[in-house]
Amino acid sequence: MSKVTKTIFTSIFFPLIMSSTVVGEPTASQPPTTSPAQPPSPLLGDTPDQQLFFCTTRIEAHSADEKKTSVGTGFIFAEKIDQQRQVLFIVTCKHVVEGFDTATISFVQSKDGKPELGKKCEVTVTDLPKFIFVDPDPKIDVAVMPLVPLLNHFQANGQAPFFRALSKDLVPTDDAARDLSAVQAILFVGYPVGLRDEKNFTPIARRGFTATP
Repeated sequence: MSKVTKTIFTSIFFPLIMSSTVVGEPTASQPPTTSPAQPPSPLLGDTPDQQLFFCTTRIEAHSADEKKTSVGTGFIFAEKIDQQRQVLFIVTCKHVVEGFDTATISFVQSKDGKPELGKKCEVTVTDLPKFIFVDPDPKIDVAVMPLVPLLNHFQANGQAPFFRALSKDLVPTDDAARDLSAVQAILFVGYPVGLRDEKNFTPIARRGFTATP
């Protein structure tokens, strides 16, 4: 047995053997018991990893003649003005929304301060070119949309989206970016080619690595 094999055996299999030894074998006077199946942990959006599922929104843009369609991911961003105030935006790629006339923006419904999975609330922006802000530099593929008008629309219709916002302090500094590995692990949360969990209306999470330095 090689040293690597011994290490794997010790760290993985030995604890499993010990845990089964502690339980012991059932006897005639001790009928075997089965543990009830544990339900999956609810997606409440109250832990950092779960909150990532509610930092995004699905954007589906259309041309006026409905011949052109674009589907992409937007994420919620909070820009602080001061200690008490902040401005909320949806940030997406410019190519997702530019050149289109309308866009339907979807969220998971909120109920009692928690996400109501399987219930979505969405709003359609009908005059999209006036609603988006883009950088004049064609090389910068970024567009932003104000979130507050959408929240006002939901409130007027008795709805409330459940979302969490990202902030500027999560963006790597130039020094931190230079320290990233050429094979950097990445977690992606969004709607690739428009896909989502159609039962819960949540985005899809994928894990990978940077493809080039």
